[in-house]
Amino acid sequence: FCSACIKSFQKQKKFCPLDRKQLSKHELKPSSSLVRRLVDKMLVHCPNRDFCQERVSRVELEKHLIQQCRGFVCRCPRHESHGCDFVGPRCHLEDHLWECLA
Repeated sequence: FCSACIKSFQKQKKFCPLDRKQLSKHELKPSSSLVRRLVDKMLVHCPNRDFCQERVSRVELEKHLIQQCRGFVCRCPRHESHGCDFVGPRCHLEDHLWECLA
């Protein structure tokens, strides 16, 4: 489990999610570098599945979301200079820019 997930689980439950034995936060240990490398190679679906059907390695997911994902929620680049309040998926941004303050 990643750190954020297991800590969130631990706030609600005081047992191991696999075997249900009692578990304290002091018993948790970081995974080995081998496990991290294996998990990072796993292919995952983009979480913006309504707009993006990409599958990328887990280690590349953040880069995909920020730089390429069609479903990544972004703000109009004219927000500060023109006060535009558009916030939406990247795939709608190009159409928006044609209409923005036209």
